Amino acid sequence: MDLSGRSKCLEKVYSARNNDELTEDYDQKNMKAYLRQKINRDFLKKEEIMTRFISRITIICIMVFIFSVTLSAAGPDSCQKVHFSDVGWTDITSTTALTSVVLEGLGYKPKVTILSVPVTFAS
Repeated sequence: MDLSGRSKCLEKVYSARNNDELTEDYDQKNMKAYLRQKINRDFLKKEEIMTRFISRITIICIMVFIFSVTLSAAGPDSCQKVHFSDVGWTDITSTTALTSVVLEGLGYKPKVTILSVPVTFAS
């Protein structure tokens, strides 16, 4: 309900009280105080929600940074090479390509070899 609607409600209350001016002034002050409190509460709720959201996003960003630094830490050369076998199936090819891109971004050197299914399972 907008303020004009509340004003109309107040007018009905005032007319029901036979236009007693003291009561009107008192009710009007109470209504203004009530509206001020409600606006302040709504603002504080929104501010609290945004504060929580920003703190959670900050924590997530810090965790991702720490995780990525840990993964990209320099290791021995034998750990830098990652070997994949591709059997020619579409899902395996796409998964291998996606994983290769991620690993290259982390500093690894993936190598994809196209092999048959029995050779892949044997290795």
